[in-house]
Amino acid sequence: MNKKLLAVAIALAFSSAAMADVKVTGKVQAELVSISGDGSTAGLYLADGTEGHKVNAGNAGALGVVIKHDLGNGLTALAKANFSIQMDANAVGLGKGRDGYVGLNGGFGTVLAGRIATPYKMSTVKWDPFLATSLQARGSAGMSQLHNGYADNVLAYANKFGGVKVVGAVALDESLDATATPAATKGDHAITFSVNAPIGSNLELALGYIDMGGTDTTAVKVGAKFKSGAITVSAQYETLGQGIAATASAKSSAAMPGTDSVSVIYGNVSFKMSSANTIAAAFGSAASDGSDDSGDATYASAGMLHSFNKKVRGHVGFRSVTGKTSADESTTLVGGLRVKF
Repeated sequence: MNKKLLAVAIALAFSSAAMADVKVTGKVQAELVSISGDGSTAGLYLADGTEGHKVNAGNAGALGVVIKHDLGNGLTALAKANFSIQMDANAVGLGKGRDGYVGLNGGFGTVLAGRIATPYKMSTVKWDPFLATSLQARGSAGMSQLHNGYADNVLAYANKFGGVKVVGAVALDESLDATATPAATKGDHAITFSVNAPIGSNLELALGYIDMGGTDTTAVKVGAKFKSGAITVSAQYETLGQGIAATASAKSSAAMPGTDSVSVIYGNVSFKMSSANTIAAAFGSAASDGSDDSGDATYASAGMLHSFNKKVRGHVGFRSVTGKTSADESTTLVGGLRVKF
């Protein structure tokens, strides 16, 4: 069944949605990944992305449906269902859900309800030219793992004010409080927002904040992105509370030990050599603000992206993670192909 027939079939399945704008979207990625060092299981892998020391994590592969209903008077109803898909012997086929929501868009902005990527994440995660490949910064001491995954039970609002994009969200805490009589939820709701502000035609500033509702579980991020001709430079700084750092949000799959908080710094520079070829390099570090620096680590990557066309892209490069302990050490060589539809 081709893409157009599949879109029609899905629209008919939604009854009156046959007149709606229905799009089937997706991408599939395969990489040949060579890993060496003490931080990972060394060897040769066929994978879809690597995050930190986890093969087939933070992957690109996805299959989704996006639906829009024009309700008239400038009002549009929205719906999305998106699923992870990996080209791996142990993970072929649809995996866990990515984002999925319903919402309304109009002159008042956009309101969404469901499972979404947090404003904190989306404010800068796409600044990484190697995002969703085995060269990516997140989880590798470059960007914190707050740039991965999705939040459940979310109510979100987004709008633009004079070009400034503002997004806010509340993730409802539905976990039960075993001490409550009668039974009740804990209500430690998470709150997050972001602001992306263009300054002229070349500079963009970003601010992200999240309070995950627990003890010392706040994080703040500031970033800047500058573009001039073929050169793009971006950088960001994160400070994570101990409650976040202690749950493996700073790097790899290991928590940062004995810290009060953690600082994560990331920067990259890319040069567009031609319409098809871009080279990029990035650096990052995750460092304890406390006396125990055994969990500190640094990240570096360099590679080339080649666009065959708007839907097909290849990439090659290397990534290095180093740290105070052997568990942080790894070098990764990557060659991959991504096909979108």
